[in-house]
Amino acid sequence: MNHRLWKNLRSLGSILLVLLLLLLIPSRSVCGVPANFVKVPNVLNIKKDQALVSLKNAGLSGTVTNLPVDDPKYNLMVKMQSHKPGDLIPKGTVVTLTVLQYVAPPSNLVRVPNVLNILKDQAETALKNAGLNSFVSYLPVDNAKYNLMVKMQSHKPGDMIQKGTVVTITVLRFPK
Repeated sequence: MNHRLWKNLRSLGSILLVLLLLLLIPSRSVCGVPANFVKVPNVLNIKKDQALVSLKNAGLSGTVTNLPVDDPKYNLMVKMQSHKPGDLIPKGTVVTLTVLQYVAPPSNLVRVPNVLNILKDQAETALKNAGLNSFVSYLPVDNAKYNLMVKMQSHKPGDMIQKGTVVTITVLRFPK
């Protein structure tokens, strides 16, 4: 074989070998993440819409399952995500988000206000405004600065109870 032809074939063989290696070895992005893989963003404790945008920006899609919650301040917050933040997963993977969904309590239930360490009159007003009734019991105290201060209440603050329920408050009373 002609020396020049042999040299050209050898160069062509080298090029084919390089192309073959490029096809067989997974390519890597600049960050060391395999091509077509993305890092899962942390979307916990943020609002659903913001979480879905974060997933989309990362090259992922999201689906939502709702979990009922009785406190409106947690409405639409992401509680769980199906893939751990920071994991590498294929681009386009669907990440399931568990989102808290506020469900209003039945209209016959009311939340018990915290009336501890406030004055008797303020406590009775707070209970009345919540749709509850109050009964006052007294406990003697030897310090006048605690006179008429609520020391105990029969229902735990934040509990949901039937409208019209009687809440007993124990009030400290300084002897006259």
